[in-house]
Amino acid sequence: MKKIVFVANSRKRFRYYSLIADRIKQQATVIFPVYPSLALLTGAFKKAPIDETELLGSHLRRQKINYPSLLKYPLLWRIFCFLAYVTERARFNHYYHIFRKLDCEAVAIWNGQKQPYLTMIKAAELAKKRILFFENGLLPNTTTADYAGVNAHNCLPRNPDFYLKLTEHSDLAELPTQLVTRSPHKKRKITGKTLETLPESYIFIPFQVPADSQIVIHSPWVHSMEQMFHLVRDAHLRLRAEGHSNIPYLVFKEHPSWAGNFPELYDLDEYCLFANESNTQELIEKAEAVITVNSTVGLESLLLGKKVVTLGNACYNIEQLVLHATCEKEFFAAISALPTWQCNENLRLNFLNFIATAYCIPCDWQNMLEQSDEIHFDAVVKRVFETDSLSQQIKGISPEQA
Repeated sequence: MKKIVFVANSRKRFRYYSLIADRIKQQATVIFPVYPSLALLTGAFKKAPIDETELLGSHLRRQKINYPSLLKYPLLWRIFCFLAYVTERARFNHYYHIFRKLDCEAVAIWNGQKQPYLTMIKAAELAKKRILFFENGLLPNTTTADYAGVNAHNCLPRNPDFYLKLTEHSDLAELPTQLVTRSPHKKRKITGKTLETLPESYIFIPFQVPADSQIVIHSPWVHSMEQMFHLVRDAHLRLRAEGHSNIPYLVFKEHPSWAGNFPELYDLDEYCLFANESNTQELIEKAEAVITVNSTVGLESLLLGKKVVTLGNACYNIEQLVLHATCEKEFFAAISALPTWQCNENLRLNFLNFIATAYCIPCDWQNMLEQSDEIHFDAVVKRVFETDSLSQQIKGISPEQA
């Protein structure tokens, strides 16, 4: 049976991982590798033995979004990039030095898609360790633990036949219907954009955090929220120009976790409304459909029985479950088909039931710091050792079946 080392990068996660390790005893260890080492000090002067562009490419794209003023000063940007490379080289060599000495088959690491997590992942891979990715759960009040990755990298099969062949959904009463309210960014300004009365007919388009991994890594052709706005608006204008009747309004909402705003978009079109301070669940429930790049809101919309169009890579990009567009032409075809297209209801129910009962670890990991739940920890231990129903059901699935 495998040994696993949990790599904590915060005191809160150290406490959580320790609670798991207490139940696995000799087969688990928790480390908190933030202390300086010789490898950390000397690593800054050694090129990482991997593709450094792969290591830092998404990180630097994210910084361009977060700090656009840096790009106005080419010398300052080059210095910023140099320091980023030095920092990640040092960090990479530090973690590689630690991981290659660990007597274990796997390491558990949070998220894995941005620094410092991505650097940990690359070091662990070079040290030939399997990686168990932890993240907040796909459904409300759940936790993710997945050896394949998180978000679009996770292990959920994308073939509709996998879910359609499952035992008929028997009890969906456990599926959550109350969504988690996202706390606003502490620097976010109140825009006053709320809709006291929603249009009778509208499509909801939730914006995502522009610098988030979901956009930087998993959105191949839509690279900004401004681009998304104009893409949807242009398709709407084209439908109106072609004489389509009863065209729904477009209702947008800026992401509460993003400190910035897009005031230049607010009044461009009378059919494009912003509802930044409106309740997301209500916006989903009363919408005819939801258009998203790959947001959790897309999955929540499926949970609430709504039609969904995706523009990026998502774990719920499954034929017959959502409409997916990989270019502007496909998007126009998708939005044109929305009025008559219907999701496969059996597929939707089986997919959501599989996520709820097999994929998601019950209970939010943060709640376990205050009140221990043995159901949660039992599910985590089974996932670690791949003895749970998820591991058994996806074991041996070929790429074609997945």
